[in-house]
Amino acid sequence: MAKQKECPFCSGKYDDMLAACPYCGTINYKGAEAEYLNKLENVRTDMENLGSLPEQAVKKEVKKLKKLFIIIGIILVVLAAVFAGLYFLAYYEPPRDLQADYQWRQANYPIMDELYEQGAYDELREMYRTAWEEDRPLYEWEHDDFCSILDDAYFMKEILEQVEAGEELSDYYYKELVYYGWKFQGPYIKEHMDADEIERIKPFVEEYLEDFHSRWEFTDKERAEFTEYMDENYGYPDFDLCEDYIKKWKKENRKK
Repeated sequence: MAKQKECPFCSGKYDDMLAACPYCGTINYKGAEAEYLNKLENVRTDMENLGSLPEQAVKKEVKKLKKLFIIIGIILVVLAAVFAGLYFLAYYEPPRDLQADYQWRQANYPIMDELYEQGAYDELREMYRTAWEEDRPLYEWEHDDFCSILDDAYFMKEILEQVEAGEELSDYYYKELVYYGWKFQGPYIKEHMDADEIERIKPFVEEYLEDFHSRWEFTDKERAEFTEYMDENYGYPDFDLCEDYIKKWKKENRKK
C-alpha cells in the first residue's frame, strides 16, 4: 500500500510519490524529485537504444528528447523559484516600525528601570516576558542581559518544582537543566553584566546551581569540553553536548 501524505495547505491526503497534491496543486518535493529522476533514467535508456534505430527514427527520437529536456529544464526552474520563495518567506523580516519602537521605549524603559531599582523582580520578569513575546526593542535597554538571565532562572525554578512534585520530565527539560547550569557558572554572566547586576542575580543563580552540582556528575573530559566550548562561544554552552550527556545519564540510570 502506498504511503499517504497530508498536504500542508489543503490537508488532502494522497500518495506521497505524486509530484503535486491532486487537490490544490501544491508541489510535493519528494514526489517531484522521484519523477524527475525517473525521467532522466528514461532519457538514458532511450539514448542507449538509439544506436539500433534507423536514421529517420533516430531523428524522431532526438526531437522527442529535446522536448523532454526542455520540460525538465522548466521543472527545474519552477522548483528553484519555489525554493527561493520558501527561503524568502522563512527568513524575511519586515522592517521595524522605528516610531513605534521609540514610543514604546519612552513609555516602558522608565517603568522597567524603576522595577529593577526596587528589586520587584516578579513584576519585572512578567513585563520583560510580555515585551519579548511582542518583539519589543528590549536589546537597547541597559538591563536586558540581566533580565534574560533572570527569566532563565525563573524558568529553571519552575522545572525543578515539577521534579519536586514527582513529575517525569521530558528529555528536552532535562537538557535545559544541564544547559543553564553550565551557562550560569560560565563566563556569560561576568562578560554581559556589571557589578551591580551580578550581585542582584547571585541569589537566583546560586539557588539553581546548588541543585545542578548535586544532581549531575561530569567526568573531567566532559567538564573540559563544556568549558572549552563556552570560552569560544561567548559563554553559551553546546546544546549537543547537553543532549549527549542526558542520553548517557538516562542509559546509566536504566541499568541501576
